[in-house]
Amino acid sequence: MVMECVCCDSRIESKNRRPFCGIALRSFVSARRNLFLPESGFICNACRMCYYKWRNNSEFIDALDHIEKESGESIVKKDDKTDDENMELINETLSNDSIHKNTVTLPLNVTISSHQQCSVCREALKSTYCTISEKDRDLLFIKNNIFIPKGSRCCRDHIVNERLCTGALNEIRPFKVTRTAFAATDVITGFTKFRDHYSSARYCDFEPPFTMSDIDCYNLTGISKSNFDDLSGLLANSDMKNSSNRSIRNATGLFLTKIRLGLSNKVLTTIFQFSNAKAVSRTLASVRQAMLSNFVPCYLGFNHISREDVIYNHSSPLATRLYLKNQIQLYL
Repeated sequence: MVMECVCCDSRIESKNRRPFCGIALRSFVSARRNLFLPESGFICNACRMCYYKWRNNSEFIDALDHIEKESGESIVKKDDKTDDENMELINETLSNDSIHKNTVTLPLNVTISSHQQCSVCREALKSTYCTISEKDRDLLFIKNNIFIPKGSRCCRDHIVNERLCTGALNEIRPFKVTRTAFAATDVITGFTKFRDHYSSARYCDFEPPFTMSDIDCYNLTGISKSNFDDLSGLLANSDMKNSSNRSIRNATGLFLTKIRLGLSNKVLTTIFQFSNAKAVSRTLASVRQAMLSNFVPCYLGFNHISREDVIYNHSSPLATRLYLKNQIQLYL
């Protein structure tokens, strides 16, 4: 954008412009041009130097002194202060503009990005699809060096609780290597995301996308990842709620690790990064109540299954021979 001086109409470079403001400066330009003055604009350095010489003129000083006595404030000092503040704002704007203009081009492993094709399985998208979230795109780039363009879509089957499931994250492969331009602000934002990710990362994390391996999950909890997802989904309907200190999934993982390994609360405090052992104890009590109300009635005890279901679906051949009369009825 071409900028012109409000005093001499000459073109001004961005580094040589000064804001056009202040009573004294406007009086100077008005006396020189005898035209209607804009409310804002810029003045070149040459005209500003002329203004400084004019401001030191004895006749102009007398006129300013008369105006200052009537208004009760120093016009020159006020104008200089306003000018300095505006100049700082301009310098900051120019600095930000230079940051935005600086770009760097990097070769990246990029996935398929299409509105008709899934970025995960590369199959044609069905009527139901989802847009891959920014968190999943950042996670995949940090861990696997695979860049998913913004707005990429995937099949609904790959999404669990609005995040890519573990299988989908492991299935994504780069489609091509392309050179992508990043602005300086994008690089700074990327560094911030890297720092936030690794400062908040912890090994025993059961939150989506649940990157823990299936073997590690079984060693800690005694169940597979799919079974853990089912159990945590069942407890999500209980009175236990997510909090700032722990989520339902991490609380469930803590409870299962406790009953499987029998570790002390102090050790669990370190492993799961709780604040203290009392917080671990309260979490275990909450999960226990949720298990008693939502899990036990459905999967344990005599009330969770009917007699007919036991007879026809859960009887071994040996039990059938021993306890069935005419191979039809079971005596209990």
